[in-house]
Amino acid sequence: MSLAHTHEQLRCSLNYRIQHGTMSGKLFSAQTGIGQSHLSNFLHKKRKLSVEAMDAVMKALHFDVELLPLARAKEQR
Repeated sequence: MSLAHTHEQLRCSLNYRIQHGTMSGKLFSAQTGIGQSHLSNFLHKKRKLSVEAMDAVMKALHFDVELLPLARAKEQR
């Protein structure tokens, strides 16, 4: 999985949670320390998140990423 793919999965997961009422943008902003305007721009594909911000989002969503060497990742496909 590429960093771009991870970025898009975070966007989709967060949008889903906000649309279905399990999380609000304001609450998520407070949990992650990411400003509401930056979060809105991220959700609307106007901005990307830094690696540090992606880490904060993944912690708030209780996501984890396992990094594998490229050769091993290809074997698992």
